[in-house]
Amino acid sequence: PNFVNSQNFSRFRKCFKAKFKDGFIIRADTFDNVYGKFPIGFTIWDLNGKSFPKSIELDIAEGGGTKKFWAGTRHSINGWIKEFDDSKNTAVGFMANPAPDLINKNQPYITVTEGTRHFNYFAFNVKNLIEGSIYFAVRLCIEHTYLNDRDQFLYPNDGWKTDIDFQNDCLLYTLFHGQNRILSAHGVNHWIPFTETEVNAREKFDSRFMSGFLKGKKLSKEAEAVLGAGRELWRYYHAKTKSDKTVSVNASYYDIREYFQGRSERGTMKTKSADEAYNVLIKALRDTVKVLAKKIEPKVYEYGFLNE
Repeated sequence: PNFVNSQNFSRFRKCFKAKFKDGFIIRADTFDNVYGKFPIGFTIWDLNGKSFPKSIELDIAEGGGTKKFWAGTRHSINGWIKEFDDSKNTAVGFMANPAPDLINKNQPYITVTEGTRHFNYFAFNVKNLIEGSIYFAVRLCIEHTYLNDRDQFLYPNDGWKTDIDFQNDCLLYTLFHGQNRILSAHGVNHWIPFTETEVNAREKFDSRFMSGFLKGKKLSKEAEAVLGAGRELWRYYHAKTKSDKTVSVNASYYDIREYFQGRSERGTMKTKSADEAYNVLIKALRDTVKVLAKKIEPKVYEYGFLNE
């Protein structure tokens, strides 16, 4: 269905003036030697049509129901986030902005320094932290399936601008998501959501940017649950490392995970830790993040970041 909804096929759709008649989609891995989880469409068109349709609706071969594919006539979410790029203020981190379809769900990530991949790298600062967090949360909060694999993230309507609850939910989701790969070893960690007193740190942090940014914000109960679970994780980390001056006091979420989980011989982070107390705390945090994701998800459609 790429030719229906991808921005790359916009010129094709201007020329292919056909009327959609009928069709269905099926999982790609239904076929031998195909391993991707994406939809393959079988469609019938009347070539005497006058223009390409705004959308088509296809039957789902397995499980029943239908799936709508919208023609890519609107600008993408990447065009929207570029409006908030800002080189005048000091950056506190960078976010990769890959191609705007759901197949690239796991490619947005946040680091201390600008990356070198062929992406636009969004520079976070005090002026655009909310918009960057909305982009990050919107692209990562929805579960990937073969049906939505080719769905395109779009330029939103203005509804998000006055929804402070949504903005703060996205910020908290961003702070505690696994794709937030801020590492204190790579530079100053401006992403610590707590003060030293809150987590009983042995010494002052190099930056209080994020705890200062969060101060006074009214959070939803779901966001508060995430922040509370995160605080317990940070407290446990600082309790375990209080007498070890070789371990960074400025630990990020990624640092804490790496400290407890360690890495395999191949260099990848292990999925679990030998420390059972940590495993309980990290699971509690991840569970609250999942609940917050479900709260954010309907707003993704309401504000037009995705078509239903």
